[in-house]
Amino acid sequence: MGPVLAQPGQRAAAERMLTAVADPGGSERRIMRGTAVADPGGSDRKTCFVAMPVTTPAPYADDLRDPDHFAHVLTHLFTPALEQAGYTAIPPKALGAALIHAEIIRNLEQADLVLADLSSHNANVFFELGIRTSLDRPVVLVKDARTATIPFDLGTINVLTYDESLAPWKLGEEIRRLAEHVSSVTADGGSGNAMWTYFGLTKRGGPAEAGDLGSKVDLMLAELTKLRLASPPVPEAAGAGSYESRYRRFLDAVEEYAVYVGADEPPDVATHKSGQISVVVMSLGSDSVEGWRQQIVRLAERERLPVSNVSGPRPRARPGARQVGPRPQPVGPRPGGPRPGSYPADSSGK
Repeated sequence: MGPVLAQPGQRAAAERMLTAVADPGGSERRIMRGTAVADPGGSDRKTCFVAMPVTTPAPYADDLRDPDHFAHVLTHLFTPALEQAGYTAIPPKALGAALIHAEIIRNLEQADLVLADLSSHNANVFFELGIRTSLDRPVVLVKDARTATIPFDLGTINVLTYDESLAPWKLGEEIRRLAEHVSSVTADGGSGNAMWTYFGLTKRGGPAEAGDLGSKVDLMLAELTKLRLASPPVPEAAGAGSYESRYRRFLDAVEEYAVYVGADEPPDVATHKSGQISVVVMSLGSDSVEGWRQQIVRLAERERLPVSNVSGPRPRARPGARQVGPRPQPVGPRPGGPRPGSYPADSSGK
């Protein structure tokens, strides 16, 4: 089935109607973070953490023409269905700021129910499903019609398939079907996690004890290690390190300056046995010899390197200038005397 295209203005109006779902008493229920909230009847509502893709993959965005597809699935399908089943939805992403990993784990541990959307085989969802399963807590599994198959380990579990188009004429029925699916999970009086029944699991994980200082310290150390590994190495300060490292930084700085002033060739740097450095500027570029000398001396002083001499480029012959050097001799006698501009033989006749 192809994507459903709404006329201009219809989608915005539909979103405004579906953002808040009214209960029979007329009060609005919204996506909330945290624990249960009180309803008009006075009883605390149960919570359901929604494990689902946070971002929309490119194929979904292109085919459905909706870059925020999964956000709309959460708002227009999951949240109203959970409300009908008597749950308050806890989204995987808080409004305006992403939940930290510790809060996600806490929600997986403490929420009364977890709805896991296996659409697009999102790796984070399967990881969160594994954590929830280890605790033997209730889980509801769903996927969209685009996701044809799921891993074989979950193939025997009741997974509800929903219509990802969110077409207005189908949305009411989709909400009803999902609400019934959620309500049926714990209706048999069991734990609500069917994988324990199918796979015969026996050893359950326990929630962390409140105030466990050791686990908190381990978490902090792990986060600090991640930050240290992710941080770029701090470059060695100017003037610090071995002679070789200081000399290499000096050469790099001189070459960068040559590029900056537009020199045709980088300077020729030589190091003497005494440690003194001499520099011959091959091409001035936009700077003068004195400007070169001041800059090179400054760079050398910064790296604590001694410079003995800085000389400018060798002069180049101007086009059409007279050549300096021995005069060329004519080759063999020429009839009628030498050509104009040539040099005659000397008076000895040699």
